[in-house]
Amino acid sequence: MTSRLLIVLLLGLFSVFTSAQVANKTFGEQHKIRINSNGSLGIDLSDLSPASSFLNTNNHYINQAGLWLVAEDYAGNHGTSVQYLAAIDSFDFWPGPVDTLTGQTDPISAWDNVWEVDREVINNHKKNYSKEGYIIPAQIKDWPAEGKGGFMQYLAPFVDVNKNAIYDPENGDYPYVYGVTKSMYCIFNDLKDEHTASFGAEIGLEVHLQVYDILEYNDYWSTTILEYHIISRRPKEYKNISIGFFIGGECGNKKDNYAISNSRLDAGSSFMIYQGDSFDENHFESSKPFACVNFLNARPDGAIVFNNSNGINGKPTIISDFINYSKSLWRNGRPISKGDNGLNPTPTATSKYMFDLEYEQNLGIEPGERNMLGYFNHGKFRQNEAVKFVVALNTGNLLGNKTDDIFDALTIDVRHYNNAVTSNKDDYFKKNLKLYPNPNNGSFTIKNNRYIKNLNIFNNQGVKVYKKEILNNSDIECNVNLASGIYHIELHGKQGTQRTQLCITH
Repeated sequence: MTSRLLIVLLLGLFSVFTSAQVANKTFGEQHKIRINSNGSLGIDLSDLSPASSFLNTNNHYINQAGLWLVAEDYAGNHGTSVQYLAAIDSFDFWPGPVDTLTGQTDPISAWDNVWEVDREVINNHKKNYSKEGYIIPAQIKDWPAEGKGGFMQYLAPFVDVNKNAIYDPENGDYPYVYGVTKSMYCIFNDLKDEHTASFGAEIGLEVHLQVYDILEYNDYWSTTILEYHIISRRPKEYKNISIGFFIGGECGNKKDNYAISNSRLDAGSSFMIYQGDSFDENHFESSKPFACVNFLNARPDGAIVFNNSNGINGKPTIISDFINYSKSLWRNGRPISKGDNGLNPTPTATSKYMFDLEYEQNLGIEPGERNMLGYFNHGKFRQNEAVKFVVALNTGNLLGNKTDDIFDALTIDVRHYNNAVTSNKDDYFKKNLKLYPNPNNGSFTIKNNRYIKNLNIFNNQGVKVYKKEILNNSDIECNVNLASGIYHIELHGKQGTQRTQLCITH
């Protein structure tokens, strides 16, 4: 073997080894969940073991979780980008943003990070940044607020105190975050390499994930908010993109779980995996652990349960499996049957939701391995369009055997989320605010029946890009010079704040 060949082989081995070295942080107090820099959740990427523990024990709620995205173009071709991992170093996502001009990505090492900031650190910075001898903490100084070169100008959101459109914490700027105690941020893409998780073509995505809490610690469950901004970086239009979130059930012993879904909440919908036995041997014992997902800003179009077998309702292994599950179809393309375990070959009825307020134990089904995917169809998806997708991941212990009581309690996520992110007076969902045309090229009209003092427009990273003073409550004419994309409009008046979205295309 020549020395040159040996060097090439060593470099190849080093590349494989380093590809598995993905940075991570642990979020939460009672429920400690790992956040990986490529967006994968609750999993140790070095060996695919669960990393979603109760306090500091070896008892886990989930074994992995994350996005499940399937896009279809007008020719019927599909792109698949998922965070469901079946093998070590099999990824569809990698750390880093996408160059908006070339479509290329940076080296992983430049973005292999999960940025973390504590609320107390921000408050201290706001009070002391101008004082002599103050040293800016790394949490604030290193916040990935701005892109370089061809990357998006603004990345992680920040408060621009001196309004110079530059992130300069030495002049008071600081990360713009939600949450009671801390927030985490990571940026990842599906373009760095071939997809070896779903085995499909890339969609062309840049994804920003902000993780935060909205509730103080309590004795029953923990709530982790996952806020995604999913941005198209490919110069094509998709007919539809299915946006999903999945959890792999663990709940102590992962082989004795049940699952249930609820499509009937007033805002958002839930699906849950929970302990099916009365006693969880060698794990949670008499406690009844659960992991529940609540869609906070979208209503799912379906939810499907699958196990880890090789059957038609088993683990996905080829691209068609990932596509079918995103449509509530089994691996062989057959629809889910309603009122049983979903496998009936001649059902009297079919359903998009698996076990929709139906208890498996009442159907005579034995507990076992459970993985669950919930999804919604966004529709058309074009270059530089961004979709905001917000999920509450709840984990804890059931109170008795009444899982429906937990579903009732979990609707509080929506209230707390709206209060934490907006305000009690937010009229976002009311019909007295209209914006047209939308999409538009920057010229649009806002019709409103309330007194408005001023109008602000923010980009998807929370940076204010436009402001207008309003003197009355008649039609508001706007003509803004902004790049194509999704923006958030806030109207401020004596009666509170109204919010809506603006889509600009050129």
